[in-house]
Amino acid sequence: MGRAMIAQFEDDDDGTSCQECGSLRVHSTLVRSTFWHEERLVAVENIPATVCENCQASFFAREVAGALDLMRVGGHPVGEPSKMLLVPVYEFQDMAWGASADEPESDQPDAPPRRLRSQLF
Repeated sequence: MGRAMIAQFEDDDDGTSCQECGSLRVHSTLVRSTFWHEERLVAVENIPATVCENCQASFFAREVAGALDLMRVGGHPVGEPSKMLLVPVYEFQDMAWGASADEPESDQPDAPPRRLRSQLF
């Protein structure tokens, strides 16, 4: 999801345009968002939003943005979750960006093996 913003559209002769890029290709849909609360990752689904098809920016009505802010402060919505997700976690230092399989192994002792780096990407 692109950057989330409170809905503030400029009215023009043809309808509504995206505040970020000016595109007229915006539509209402349901989106999902995640946030961290202490050591927990919280996912919220079916959030009403307006999304720009050009730049992927998501815009929320003030009431929706306010409800999301309350969830972030409290750590989660009230009630039981509708489902649980299992999320893989990677260490940034273990990633090799842009390495190719035919490059020689690294001289750095902490570098992951070449085969592991090529499997990641």
